[in-house]
Amino acid sequence: MGFILVYFVIVLAVVEISAILMRATGLNRDISRFQVISLLTSTGYTTKESELISNHPIRRRI
Repeated sequence: MGFILVYFVIVLAVVEISAILMRATGLNRDISRFQVISLLTSTGYTTKESELISNHPIRRRI
C-alpha cells in the first residue's frame, strides 16, 4: 500500500512540474496539463494541440 501511494505522489509531482514548465512557455493551464498527461501515458497525443508542442523548440525538449 505504501509503495502505491509513493508511486502516485511521484507521478503527480512529475505531471505538475511538467505542466508548470509548459505553462512557462505560454500554454494554457488546461492544455498544458492535458498534453503532459497525454505524453506520459502515450494516449490522446494526436490532437490539434499536439502541434503546439511539436512546433515549439523549448516545448519539445520538455
